[in-house]
Amino acid sequence: MKILFCQHNLTIEKEKKSSHRPTVSLPLGILSMVAYLQAKDWPGEIEIYDPRLSASIKKLPNGDMLFGDSDDVIEKKFQDSNPEIIAISNMFSWQIANAFQMAKTAKKACPKSIVVIGGPHASSFPEKTLNEDCIDYVVMGEGEERIYELLTVLGKN
Repeated sequence: MKILFCQHNLTIEKEKKSSHRPTVSLPLGILSMVAYLQAKDWPGEIEIYDPRLSASIKKLPNGDMLFGDSDDVIEKKFQDSNPEIIAISNMFSWQIANAFQMAKTAKKACPKSIVVIGGPHASSFPEKTLNEDCIDYVVMGEGEERIYELLTVLGKN
């Protein structure tokens, strides 16, 4: 079983009203979960993908500005990786649309993959998050033990 941990791209300007600095920070939550899985000798394959590392800035047709890989690049990454599980981390509610868009792209690229999302927004609004057709599971709270347990159960099925 292969899991691809993902940090989504960022909207840095929306409707010409809000503007945010394009930033690339260490995805500490993802790295912590990977370290935990490795410490538990989880037998699967682990990959990490952060579309912000391209440092590209694109103007979308609606005028918004996007920092990181575009959907077509993300889709190709998913297809090339072909993981059974795609785990998306979202730290801020103001970026949840980007996380949901990444999940939609994941389902388009790898329709048989299981899409998992975690982070403060998903933890605070799990039912609303699960109402998104592209989300299969929400990992609430600290994700290390929960993702390990989820992967263990999924590995048995």
